Amino acid sequence: MSLSTCVKCARKQISIKLYFNRWLYRKSTILENENKRGGESNDSGQDLLDLEAGLHRTNVKKTSTKNWYKPWRPHLDNKEKNTDVRFMSRKHAKQYNIQGEVLFGRHPVTLALKRKLREIYQLYISDQLKESEKVEIQNIIQLADQMSVPFCVTSSQILDKLSAGRPHQGICLDVSSKKYEAFDEESLSSHNINEHSPQLWLVLDRILDPMNLGAIIRSSYFFGVDRLLATKSSCRLSPVVCKASSGTMELVDVFRVGDLSHFIKICSGLGWDVVATSSSSGETADRREKERCVSLDDFHLDRNTIVIFGNEGTGLASGVLNLCRKLVYIEPNPGVSDNLESLNVSVSAGVLLHSLTRVRRKKDRNKYM
Repeated sequence: MSLSTCVKCARKQISIKLYFNRWLYRKSTILENENKRGGESNDSGQDLLDLEAGLHRTNVKKTSTKNWYKPWRPHLDNKEKNTDVRFMSRKHAKQYNIQGEVLFGRHPVTLALKRKLREIYQLYISDQLKESEKVEIQNIIQLADQMSVPFCVTSSQILDKLSAGRPHQGICLDVSSKKYEAFDEESLSSHNINEHSPQLWLVLDRILDPMNLGAIIRSSYFFGVDRLLATKSSCRLSPVVCKASSGTMELVDVFRVGDLSHFIKICSGLGWDVVATSSSSGETADRREKERCVSLDDFHLDRNTIVIFGNEGTGLASGVLNLCRKLVYIEPNPGVSDNLESLNVSVSAGVLLHSLTRVRRKKDRNKYM
């Protein structure tokens, strides 16, 4: 036998061994995944339940013999394996059997269960918290039991998908979405001008960042704002807003305002003090605005007042500013750079509300002393 013939035989034997080893690897992968799913068979005609994730599984048809050996992964679709996991598509929501939207975080979930204003479909708990002795977790499970809310124990990876990669603290809740409340203009006339207990309303115009909206909702609830309103172009009341508000979005009704200019004219005609927030002080403002600019230190809540906050980038439109009686600004520390002369809108709202409600808090404190 020649040398070349021996080399060909050796190569053939090696290729046969490689093919056989590859076949064994594929077979073992299939058996391993079948054992993880509880030994389920492909002959079943019904939808099966994935024991690890506790989520609904749909039958997957084999499209080709090339990928028949690949394990089934419920969180990835064959056509969207490279998509960003932080954004859950409608197709992924169907795979997880999500009926509404997913609240995430312990405070939002707890307050949503307590308020009972939404339709609650299912509660998802991390397997690491199933037997937790923390009072907060036990209260959530107890509230779900009292309301007969179905819940399933799943992995943290699935919760990451449900919360779109945001911090869920091991708890997610499938609920119906929350909408803006319809605003009735007749409610303005029902609040008579009272110097002893003036009303404080907050209007948000085109607030697009859900983190800012959530922070403003939280500050409004904390400082006792009487009513919170937002224009149509503001962002929706999403789970991200609820998380940013630490769940207080479930406790506050946010009303929708259609035409902001028309709303301001009605309020001014009824004797309300309409005030706009400004990032410019009297020194840097235009001549027309200079007379109307007033520092927050010199502004007091002496009658029913509406404070308007504008967009994060463009602020308030000129037409809205012209309809406001005063432009209130927060005076910065001397020597601050011109590029940093203003605060974030949510931070400004917290500072302004703390200052305006100071007298009200003192009066309320004296009542209980």
